[in-house]
Amino acid sequence: MIDLKSLFKKLVSLIRSRLDLLVAGKTAGLILVSIVYSSAQNFAPIGAEWHFEKRFAFRGDVDYVKIICNDTILINGKLCQRLEKINNIICNNRPDVEYVFSNGDSVFLYDWRLKDFGLMYVFNADLNESWTIKFMGANQILDSINVNVDSISTMNINGHALRALHVTYSQNVNNYEYTSQSTILEKIGDLIYMFNWNANGELICDGDYPTGINCYSDSQIGFFNWNPMQDCDHVTVSSKESMISPVKMMFREEDDQLIVLGQEENFMHLYITNSQGQFLYKSSGFGVQHQVDISHFVSGIYFVQVHDNNKVILSKSFVKR
Repeated sequence: MIDLKSLFKKLVSLIRSRLDLLVAGKTAGLILVSIVYSSAQNFAPIGAEWHFEKRFAFRGDVDYVKIICNDTILINGKLCQRLEKINNIICNNRPDVEYVFSNGDSVFLYDWRLKDFGLMYVFNADLNESWTIKFMGANQILDSINVNVDSISTMNINGHALRALHVTYSQNVNNYEYTSQSTILEKIGDLIYMFNWNANGELICDGDYPTGINCYSDSQIGFFNWNPMQDCDHVTVSSKESMISPVKMMFREEDDQLIVLGQEENFMHLYITNSQGQFLYKSSGFGVQHQVDISHFVSGIYFVQVHDNNKVILSKSFVKR
């Protein structure tokens, strides 16, 4: 005959022991927390990788920075994703390792100077909504950048329909408002650079700067290359002779015209791709000047390359609002 009273006591004892483990934060508790958190992790899953292109202020070199999510860590009671940067961007004035956590459709970034978390991305923000990124500036004064949603679209990445926020970053420095445009893609982040703001404030940096995403990969979305004309870790070292590009590009926003100016009739080729890596325009060759009407392009980031004798002589990106 089963002793129900004894069985009940054993059950109560077992439950108490499990609760003690949870309170103490031992292995069983951490495993439970990790499982619950992982099921809701939409940004930066373990193994996710980003490659961003970077360039330099006074030379024509092209390099890249790689960001990889390689661990989780508990900070201030939040289980965070550990993001390690390889070949970090010095002028971004941020550390080689960052920590973020997700709560619903929002991503929070740990600021090592403020010793606290702040908003980084709000993937479900609506049109004309905004949020503020706070950080400690280089002069040790609390600073902030406002992010406003100008328009919203959808990008298809490997069959995943992802929400794209076309935004304007604005920062007031000495009563002057500095603005820049970019696109923030659900699950992936800013397509120019994950941490697309400069915490130097009014300081000027003559070093490296980000120019756009090359590739992204994780176990859910898979691998995606935004610029199929080059590898994720593409690097170019320029000579003194090649520091000055023989062509210039202008985006005339008032009438949506992209203008490329050359120096001579050498019949270069122009290629334009969107943020999904699709070719939208290919020229059959042009000389001193070439003009492209992009009024039919939707809002977003676009990549431009000019080739001459199978050599890339210009590589730039622009944002159409």
